[in-house]
Amino acid sequence: MKKIKKAGKYFMTVLLVATLLFTWCAQSTVTVSAASKATYTIKKITQKKSYKKVSASYLYELPQLKGSSAAVKKINKSLKKDYQKDQENRENLFDWFESSKNYGYERAFVSHTTCSASYNQNGYISFRYGVNWYVGTAVYAYEYGKTYRLRDGKELGIQDVVAGKASNVKKTIATKYAKEVAERGYSYIMKMNLSDFQFFLMPGKKVIVYFGPIQPMGGHGPAQITLKSKM
Repeated sequence: MKKIKKAGKYFMTVLLVATLLFTWCAQSTVTVSAASKATYTIKKITQKKSYKKVSASYLYELPQLKGSSAAVKKINKSLKKDYQKDQENRENLFDWFESSKNYGYERAFVSHTTCSASYNQNGYISFRYGVNWYVGTAVYAYEYGKTYRLRDGKELGIQDVVAGKASNVKKTIATKYAKEVAERGYSYIMKMNLSDFQFFLMPGKKVIVYFGPIQPMGGHGPAQITLKSKM
């Protein structure tokens, strides 16, 4: 009888441990799955002015992740900081508008920054921004990106995403640029800081490195290259 009771206690202990392990694994799976992809909104911030034949249009699309975790708050703060930096463009836009109201001929000033998520999987999210800026005779059109790790909210640099050794990233970029865009750009790129490179991720293990509106060797107009991603 004692042996039966001991066997029963042993069975119940094993069952309890197995249940706890199953629960822990299930919770871990949910956590990883939830962090593999982000949900977000994109708010359109607009301002327009017009006077007779002169007009000015400002647009900035601000992405914000949904959630209340420390990582989400960190990412949203970084994204808002980019919007705050763009206020200089907004101020310049409307300064041009005010100074041109009485010229007597038609003018349309524009500062538009659009945004979309180019990559949102495997625990990372990358936002792709497109900028169109026109004031007077100055016209700029270019793209840039901001990429984050969802686990801790860290914003990634070019050395974090391009496949291969981080120490070779600049050489990898310079070599591809010299081959596909302009050979003389190699030496200019090798002098750049890693923080100067604009990029965003794309599905299929792609990193789009974007140059513009001013290219490394001083040329005008956009250019881009595609590299293999670690993600």
